[in-house]
Parts: sequence; C-alpha cells; structure tokens
Amino acid sequence: MSKQKYILIDNQKRGKLCEGRNYGFSSGFAKREANKLTMVMPITACGDFLAEPIHSEHTGKSWSIYGLNYSKQNIFDDKNGFAYIVAGILPINNAGKYANQDRDTKALADNYKHLEKFINWFEKQFKLDKFTQIIKLKEENRYLFIVPLFWCAGTYLISLHKFLSRMGIHYTGGDCMAYLDNFNQESGDANMYKQIKPKLQKMLAGEIPKQIMTNKDYCPHNLGICTFVFPKDKTTNTAAELYGGTNAPIAKAKGTITAKGVCTLSPMKF
Repeated sequence: MSKQKYILIDNQKRGKLCEGRNYGFSSGFAKREANKLTMVMPITACGDFLAEPIHSEHTGKSWSIYGLNYSKQNIFDDKNGFAYIVAGILPINNAGKYANQDRDTKALADNYKHLEKFINWFEKQFKLDKFTQIIKLKEENRYLFIVPLFWCAGTYLISLHKFLSRMGIHYTGGDCMAYLDNFNQESGDANMYKQIKPKLQKMLAGEIPKQIMTNKDYCPHNLGICTFVFPKDKTTNTAAELYGGTNAPIAKAKGTITAKGVCTLSPMKF
C-alpha cells in the first residue's frame, strides 16, 4: 500500500471555516478509491473539525458547524482497517504566514518518518495490530496519513491522534514520553499536554474507554481528548473490541456537551 502513487483531489475551501486553532499542522479526511484520494472536508488546523466526520460516519447523522457541512460518505476502509487523512503545515486562516511556519514546514518534511515512528510507539503500547503510515504526496507540503480505524472509534481518539501528530513533527528519536514532557516548540501545546497526559497515561496502562455515538447525540465538535470524560471505573479494551467496523456496537463513556442538535459551542484552540 505504501508504494502506491496517489492522486489527490482537493476542491475544499478552508477559508469558509471558523477555526479555533487556525495555523500550523493541519489535516482532514479523504475518501480513498483505488489510488484516488478525494478530500471530503477542508484541511484544517483545528482538530475539532475531525469530530463531525467521525460521528457522522458512525451514526449517519449530518452536521453543520462553523462553516463545515458534513454528511456520511463512507470514508472508512473497513476491508483494510484504515482511514485516510491528508495533512500539511498551513498559514493562519485568511490572514497569512505565521512566525514559525518555515520552521514547522521543514520539520515535517525532514521528520515525517520519525513522526510515523513516534505515533507507532503509542500504537504498539495500545497493542494495535495495524500502525499509522505516513507517505509524502507529490503535492508540495502534503502528506498522507494511513490511520488504523482504532483512532476513528471515537472523537477523543481522533483528537488524540491529531494532537500527537502535531506535537510529533519535531521528534527525531528517543523516549516518546520524555519528548512530550520536555516539548517546548509551542507553549500552547506544551500546556495542553499537561491536561492530556493523565488520560494518555491511563490509556497506556490499558484503560481505553469506549465511546458510544448515536444519531440522538449532542454536537460532538468540542468532544476531544481534553474534554471527553473518562469513566471512573477502569476499562480495558482490545483494539478489536474498540473498533469492529462502522456498525459495531460501542459501549458508552460519558462525555460533556452543552448544546443539543445545534452546534453553538465556542471554538477551542485544539
């Protein structure tokens, strides 16, 4: 799969999105058909926009939030066990280049295979049987992330994958947790990691909560790794139990959302 040459079709407009985080490492889901990758959403710096596709693909419910309109498009590759995400380093939305854009663009270009190993380390700790692959596409500053469907089993999981991807662009080797503990390239991300670390440690210890999604749910936009509430009782799930396909039952872990049906939440810079 990794040797295949892909054709990227991207007719999406990022400028229509009202992003919380609006610069830097950015990504969006694509639908793969043979060697063709068609973007089903804009490539965005704001990880919260990955929640609506995840929720819609599991439940069939359509969402409209902050400029994103999304309906189920069957983007999950259940046969092979992957989803497809296209990423790159993007400027400030509708405003131009940010201070460290050249640094971050070079870091991703130089380190994307190190980033792959970084994410794979966590996947191995989670005892997955498939691992994220990163391929440089022929388009400038575009990378294909072939992502195990484990990460698509919940909004908090895809949020964590996005966060690790963003943090990991400067990783060049060594202890992965020590790298996160000592991360200083972006103060906002370093502070956010302090919130995420206790949950990540629970997951590394085998406590990976399942998240149920139904068409009666509230808006999932801000239900990422920072805000998703882990259950108080310990839960241990295998990757197969956590993701068994888009129609598989997924047990519930309570989350916190304040709007019903209509997304009126303020964007978070995630």
